[in-house]
Amino acid sequence: MLVNMLNPDPDQRPKVKELLESDLMKLIEKIENEKENKNKIQELVKEKQIVIRERDKVTFERDQALNEKQIEMNEKERIQTEISIERKEKEIIVAERDIALNEKQVSVSEKVQYQQRAECAETLVHRLQEDIIRLENEVNREKEEKIKALTERDREKTDKEKERDEKLKEKTRADLAFVEVLRLSIENNQLKQQLERIEQIQASPKVQLNPNKTSTQKILVMPSSKPKQISPGTTQTYEFSVENDFNNFLAVNTTMNEGIYYFEICVDNHVSTYNFAVGIFDASDILQFNEYFKNDENKDKIVSYTNAGFIDHFNHKIYGNQSFRIGQRVGAEVNLDSNPRQLTFFVDGQEQKNCVINIPRRVRFWAYLQENDTSDTRITFEKHTSSLAHGVEGQKTWKWGKQWKQ
Repeated sequence: MLVNMLNPDPDQRPKVKELLESDLMKLIEKIENEKENKNKIQELVKEKQIVIRERDKVTFERDQALNEKQIEMNEKERIQTEISIERKEKEIIVAERDIALNEKQVSVSEKVQYQQRAECAETLVHRLQEDIIRLENEVNREKEEKIKALTERDREKTDKEKERDEKLKEKTRADLAFVEVLRLSIENNQLKQQLERIEQIQASPKVQLNPNKTSTQKILVMPSSKPKQISPGTTQTYEFSVENDFNNFLAVNTTMNEGIYYFEICVDNHVSTYNFAVGIFDASDILQFNEYFKNDENKDKIVSYTNAGFIDHFNHKIYGNQSFRIGQRVGAEVNLDSNPRQLTFFVDGQEQKNCVINIPRRVRFWAYLQENDTSDTRITFEKHTSSLAHGVEGQKTWKWGKQWKQ
């Protein structure tokens, strides 16, 4: 497939549909599905943990309400018992007072009779006091038993919760281990396939271009797409991959979502001296690269800097940057760590005054060459530890996604 893509005859190159149906695209789709399944498993585990916590919380609140209700009932019983005791004590006092009054008014025989009654009353009082003590002991014993039962139930509940949490953690660890094994297996298979493709490419003969043809294409498709970490200000090219699929547009296949990246292109030989541009496009949407330029509805997802010296967004042109020509180095830097995120353009290393802020979180670099007859095209793609943009006199910022007016 890679050899066919390098075929100098455009009719012999694979179509977009064939590229999409290739094993590599299917493998990427499978990896994305596995990632989505992994996220779904993690979300289900989190949701299950939340449901268990909510259920435990409701159970705890219900038990607490029952305990409070039981305590309230015990308190009412104690108050009722105290009231009964107080009433009986009053009755005893009244009886003793009546006995004392009658003793003064009755005869000796009646005194004996009253004494007998008093003894009966004392016996009754003693019995009532014993009943009171017994009732108090029973109330205290029931209270202790209820407290003991509640404590035992809480301990059992805590043990069950610990056991359930341990089982859930163990299941979660097992699920994560399974997902990790599956991911490593997929990556291993992918690396094996990439190694086989590279060996096939190295073993296959190189394609010889016809020297009599005037149309040549020297933008190479390289296997790597990871930028090197280098210091700002240096110019160090490295292997990366590009798409060159629609009317001489090309795009770096690295999607950037953090860090500081610098992209630079220099065309030393170009038949036409106009319609030469660089820029970025929003990589958040799942669109084919050429769809951004075929469909006018996607113009809000692109920013371009043309050789005429203007930047363009929403088909609104802002002039003021330096115009450039063949042989000059034209660069663009995206700073995804700054707030707001910023896109800055350069010509021969000189920072331009019109820059763009609030750019999307995920972007890709692109460039446009009007003529298919290009040679000595040099592309630089770097990752920096600090920004090359320090601001210039008269600098203006334009917000991504807004209608620009100059």
